[in-house]
Amino acid sequence: MSQHEPGILKVPLLVSAFLLILTTQAVWPRWYYISTRTIICGTAIYAIWYCFRTHHRIWAILLAAVAVLFNPFVRIRFEREPWHAVEFVAALVFVISAFLTRENRISRMKSRPD
Repeated sequence: MSQHEPGILKVPLLVSAFLLILTTQAVWPRWYYISTRTIICGTAIYAIWYCFRTHHRIWAILLAAVAVLFNPFVRIRFEREPWHAVEFVAALVFVISAFLTRENRISRMKSRPD
C-alpha cells in the first residue's frame, strides 16, 4: 500500500466488519444476508490478494477461511447462535487485519523507480 492510498484495504475491511456486527443485532430479510455474504466474501478475496502481494501469508489463510464460510455460492449452514459467533470472529479478523497488514519496507523499496 503506498502512502497515497492509505485506505485501500482498511475501508473495505472495516465496512465489512461493521456489516458483520450489524448482522448479529437483529433478524434481517433474506436479501440482506445474501448481500452481506457476497460483500464479505468479496472483501476477503480482495484482502487475500493484498496479503499475498505484501507477504502476509498467515492473514491470507485466515481471510481464506472467512471467504469460504461466507461464500454466496455454496452455503454453509449453522444454527443462529454459532453463526453469530462466526460473524463476530470474522469481524475481529477483518478489524485486526485492517490495522496489521501493511506493505513492508522491502516491498516498497522494490516497487520504487530508481
